[in-house]
Amino acid sequence: MGNLKDLVNEVVKDNSLPRWRGELYLEIHRGGVYTNGIRLKQLVRALENRLRELETFSVIAGVRRSYEELWYPLLEAEYHDPMGATSTKAVYEEVINELEDDLRRAGEELMSVLRKALGTGRFVTIVNPLPWARRELVMVKEELSGVPTQRVNNGYLALIEVPALGWRSFEKGAGSSLGDVTVGSNFVENSVIRVVFDGSLRIYDKEAGRWAVEDGYLMACEDMPSRWDGWDIDAYYRRVCRRLEPTGFNIVEGGPLRGGCIEVNYVFRESSIRQRICVSAFSRRVDVENEVDWRERLTLLKAVYRLGIFGQNASFEIPYGVINRPTRPSNTWEVTKFEVPALRWVDVWDPDYGIAILNDGRQGYSVEENTVAITLLRSPIYPNPFLDYGHNKFTYAIYPHPGDWRTAQVPRRAYEFNQPLIVVENTAGGESSFLEVTNPAIMLEALKWGGEDSGITLRLYETYGGVNACTEIKGFIGGVMALRRTSSS
Repeated sequence: MGNLKDLVNEVVKDNSLPRWRGELYLEIHRGGVYTNGIRLKQLVRALENRLRELETFSVIAGVRRSYEELWYPLLEAEYHDPMGATSTKAVYEEVINELEDDLRRAGEELMSVLRKALGTGRFVTIVNPLPWARRELVMVKEELSGVPTQRVNNGYLALIEVPALGWRSFEKGAGSSLGDVTVGSNFVENSVIRVVFDGSLRIYDKEAGRWAVEDGYLMACEDMPSRWDGWDIDAYYRRVCRRLEPTGFNIVEGGPLRGGCIEVNYVFRESSIRQRICVSAFSRRVDVENEVDWRERLTLLKAVYRLGIFGQNASFEIPYGVINRPTRPSNTWEVTKFEVPALRWVDVWDPDYGIAILNDGRQGYSVEENTVAITLLRSPIYPNPFLDYGHNKFTYAIYPHPGDWRTAQVPRRAYEFNQPLIVVENTAGGESSFLEVTNPAIMLEALKWGGEDSGITLRLYETYGGVNACTEIKGFIGGVMALRRTSSS
């Protein structure tokens, strides 16, 4: 008997033990826990982002305080049973209520910090929480003077350029009509890509002159694990699957900035599914908005995409790194990886082209040769027969790109998908950039006050897998920083 430290020291000293390089893939409790609990996983992802933003802008605004009490509900939810959504209905609902309250409080604190930094006035300020410049659509209440704008049901879409980790202010006034989105009877497109729906989803890359997605569809499968149905997905779920046929589709949201949404409807038994597949101006990203009224038991729903590539490689984001997994299993260990996790993104790629799936909490995937599937929903009975039963809403995105995932800067695109630009009304005017990371391989994970008045903590990690990486840190923390790779991720 002893403590963990003693055990590790003894293991390290024993050079006769075998060494394993690669992931430790647990073949029990695989699959189901990646997907269960749509609302919980969305709240955890949103709260992780919001607390990082709160700590970052507190440093920028000079607001020095601890947000420890806001981290506790998140950390508790990330523990084993809550995060897998493998708890009773009462426990699950208690965790959801705590996270929703925590997210509301964190959002209020963030707005308070931003208003302190931005001041009061007549401008609308768009805030970028990421350390690189961005050009994206935001939703605003009124038109912004001279900014490309499109009227939509609940306000205006505006195409905004904002500097790295900073903000830019705009006056209210008449916008412009710049944009490149057009629509047809069964397609939407911009100058880069065309999305076609003719019973299945297809995506054509106009710049590369090739089909990125050749066939996209929904598939429902029998999901009856031999044990632990709330935890597991068994391999034989694939024996009883049904491709869903759409009941109809139409084109919605016409306009130059986001003129392109194909709305597709499905009916499966007692359930109904509506997908909105949207294209925005000048962007490669195709957003897939899902609204599902789910009335099934022991059934699994996947979105399946057969890609226009060989699919030689599949890369998955994991915490603070990336791991490659085989698309063509060659041994029994690899065959068992029929359902695998990814954090924000998965990319299936050949050396010259790839397609990424970006998510906001749908973290279970399967990849087989050139076909990638994202698990959208499950409906286990034990321990919570009401888990994800009823109305659900979530979004993921398809991002086709030339080159591999590093060339396409997929980690940055995934951060952008998860951390949209922030709109702050009635501020003083101005434009500022406080910190810029020049190397796209380097991710900023924390900028916060150090403990016990010890200055500022800056936490970065290198995600491309290079042995050495250098980046310039521009802004109020100046200089050039070198990172040395210390792990296999």
